Amino acid sequence: MTLLTSSIIVSTNELFKFILLILTLYTARFYFRYFTRKNKVPGPLPFPFFGTMPYSYIVGQYRFLNYCYEKYGTLFEIYVGDDLNTNREIYICKPELLEKIFSSSTKSNFLLRSPNNEGMNEFGFGKSGMVVNSDLSSWRRNRMLSVPLLMNAGFLKTQVHVIQELFQEMENYWKLLNDKNDEKIILDFTSWMHRFALDVVITSSLGRSSYALKSFYNTFTQSDGTIEKNENTSSIEYDSSDLLIRQVKSFFKALRFVKHPSWLRHTFLIYYNNFYLNEIKSLNNSIENFIKLRREEILLEIKNGKNVQEDRRDIMSLFLLKYSTIKNQDYVDRKMTKRHTEENFEVVTDEVIRSNLIEIFIGGNETRPIPSAKKSMYT
Repeated sequence: MTLLTSSIIVSTNELFKFILLILTLYTARFYFRYFTRKNKVPGPLPFPFFGTMPYSYIVGQYRFLNYCYEKYGTLFEIYVGDDLNTNREIYICKPELLEKIFSSSTKSNFLLRSPNNEGMNEFGFGKSGMVVNSDLSSWRRNRMLSVPLLMNAGFLKTQVHVIQELFQEMENYWKLLNDKNDEKIILDFTSWMHRFALDVVITSSLGRSSYALKSFYNTFTQSDGTIEKNENTSSIEYDSSDLLIRQVKSFFKALRFVKHPSWLRHTFLIYYNNFYLNEIKSLNNSIENFIKLRREEILLEIKNGKNVQEDRRDIMSLFLLKYSTIKNQDYVDRKMTKRHTEENFEVVTDEVIRSNLIEIFIGGNETRPIPSAKKSMYT
């Protein structure tokens, strides 16, 4: 029995020494590759397995990036994993350096801004949209679909009116707050502008309001828990807007989360991995439901003889009118069908429209925390 116990202790010690040796060799190899890497850019020293992510965990992502900017200047690098090739991120904080990278030339060396990433592919980001799309053919196609719509003269004119109306709405809230307070109030202009931007982008993209300004105004006036809302707006609309805002917040967090190494996401962070996967699926379903409802509305308006080209100027409607709705609809007027057919457009799936819509209306907002509409409205 004593001999058996001694053998177990020796085996355990040998196993510990072996693991320690492997870790030492791996660490030595990691730092050798790091210090001998090509195209060196200043930045914080990464850790094996985790890269520079521990810094973000300790002080937060924004403080960490601000620290890097102050210490290393307008060009620095960080690592979101232990792969020194695919997990490397270079941050450029000088406009002059961005001109070449953001060139619209097809001969540019920077057509793809994000390397192929296992996490991006798992969450469905890797081959959709444009910003993190690593599939060049898919990227080109999405760009050809989106750019003409964003440059559409009717859309641009409509956005001028949308911006004016929403800014006037925000000014009215300021006047109401001033009238309800005997003393002068101090406005957090940055917070108001975040809500204003959210309303503008979602209204422009989906043709519906997120009620971000309204919900933020109610945080100042509805301290007793009552609900103040427009007569023409139902509770269902507020609830769906709150859900959309929550999904947008999760989308931003998921974009950062997928950069974690695969082994870490599927072991210690498996709960968060599944949570964000479900949130992304929920966002995709919400946008696809909006698309289906809008298609039904447009087809009904066309059947009733309305000029949908003049009435519908949001991105989602333009996508449907140009690439999806008109074709193969037997009950649409033949002249209208012929006019659209002459434009030689192609029919795209709802999934393609959804991925481009999500990227457009999310790309128009800063990646700052957005308060929940329901929390602002009902508490």
